[in-house]
Amino acid sequence: MAATHEALATEIASGRAVVSRRLAAFAKDGAVTLTRGQVHIADRAKLERIAADTR
Repeated sequence: MAATHEALATEIASGRAVVSRRLAAFAKDGAVTLTRGQVHIADRAKLERIAADTR
């Protein structure tokens, strides 16, 4: 997905720093990979488990 941390933060009414920390945690867990202006889903099942655990 092409999006900056700032754009994602605006979409979810959050701060860029919060989005950056969460994306970094997702990347550390292997759920996503991050490149400049891009978020790539590396492991959809893992990302879905993370999402389910936060509800």
